[in-house]
Formats: sequence, C-alpha cells, structure tokens
Amino acid sequence: MIITLKTARQSLNNLMEIPFLGALIIFLLAMAPVPLLFISNAIFPFAMENYLEKIVALIAGIWNAILAFGFKITIGIFMIPCWLLFLIIGLYRYFWLKG
Repeated sequence: MIITLKTARQSLNNLMEIPFLGALIIFLLAMAPVPLLFISNAIFPFAMENYLEKIVALIAGIWNAILAFGFKITIGIFMIPCWLLFLIIGLYRYFWLKG
C-alpha cells in the first residue's frame, strides 16, 4: 500500500477502506498545509518566494507531527510516517539547499 493509516478513530478507518478515494482523502489530510500556505502567501505576502519553497516540507512535517502525537493519527507513505518523512525532507531543503 502506498498510503497507510494508524488511528483509533473508526471514521477515518472506514474512510480508508474506500478504494483509491479513501487513500486520496487521507493523503490530502497529510498535505493540507501545503496549498493553504501557498494561498495565504498569495493573499498576505509574508515570505519571499525562495524561502517559502524551502519551508513547505518542514511545515508539512510539523503538521503531521501534530496529527501523529496530538491527535493520534499517523499517516504514512510507503510505510514511512509522514511526520518523519516531511521533517527530514524539510530540514534537508532548508539547511543544505539554502542557496
């Protein structure tokens, strides 16, 4: 499975059982801050474009960490928790590709 879900919430587990559509909705839940960040930056410019692109994965990782540890909803891509995956990608892009 590409998208995995670990939670005690039965409604999310039932949603995940819907073929393709359930996994897509759960993936959109994991990626929710990304389009919201771009839309809010378009309305209220708070960051320069080159910095915004570097922190998107970091913010997505923080969002997924809040879901995982605050709400006990762990979403994974290829069996890797999204909070870990996006934080590693975000830190890598922010610190090592800071050109």
